[in-house]
Amino acid sequence: MAVITKLVKGYDPDYPFKQQGRWAGDCFDVKGEPRGRWWGRGAAALGLAPGSEVDRKTHRLVIAEHLDPRDGKTRLGRAPGKAAARAEALYQEKLQAEPHATRKRQFELRREAQREARQGPAYFEVDNSFSKTISVFYASLGENARAARLAGNE
Repeated sequence: MAVITKLVKGYDPDYPFKQQGRWAGDCFDVKGEPRGRWWGRGAAALGLAPGSEVDRKTHRLVIAEHLDPRDGKTRLGRAPGKAAARAEALYQEKLQAEPHATRKRQFELRREAQREARQGPAYFEVDNSFSKTISVFYASLGENARAARLAGNE
């Protein structure tokens, strides 16, 4: 079984809600995929019901602004540094230099600005990719079970 796991640093807290590449809408609501859910002790400690859907407002409060979603005022952890504001200012400068930048180029410019501002990551994303042979094997199990049922072999 081959599983490729990547740990990626994320700097843009709104990333899950933006159109990226081939996705339409936000990645918490990609066609055919279940909506994102809040899970774990941390979510429960913040008053988020286990399994409740991730919405943009709550996500932004917790991830970007480091505020308690119950009141929107209580600070969670350390206050974000000034790097976020500096990164935004750098991004705006870069955008003015390239006013006709495509959406892809705008994304690249934002990442450059965030790197230059030395902003700490807003989150870490874990991506798991299964080998194609696992998908084929799983599909073949279902087909073999179907063929057996049709032949009267439960």
